Amino acid sequence: MTKKIFILIVILSLFILNGCFVLQIQENVKYPSRVIEKAKNEIQKIHEKYPERKHIAHKLNLLVYDGESRDLIRISAPMWLVELILKMGLKHAKYEIENSTSSYFDIDWSKFTNLSELGPGLLLEVEDLEENTSILIWLE
Repeated sequence: MTKKIFILIVILSLFILNGCFVLQIQENVKYPSRVIEKAKNEIQKIHEKYPERKHIAHKLNLLVYDGESRDLIRISAPMWLVELILKMGLKHAKYEIENSTSSYFDIDWSKFTNLSELGPGLLLEVEDLEENTSILIWLE
């Protein structure tokens, strides 16, 4: 198992260095509203271009703002990499569930293996005003 993890880390490192995978963390962001609005405008343009979401998505984007730590996190990854990671996670989850007395997961992870088929557009939007936290997940 350790060898698989090492190989995965090496492969992910190569992708990161090649620009396929983007991870950006900005600390001490006091006013994230401009960044969040820009992302929402981008999502709106995607919905205008693909109103029926009949195209295959090629990239997953994630934008998270944590009001407590004031961290703004952006992740962008190609769908083939996201789906590869989900498949690997699914195999691991099945192994963990089979080898434990209780289930760690109450989600059927197999439903997430073909995310690209959902088409470009918004997947999830969460805004918690009380904790000043926002999450946006969308496909391009």
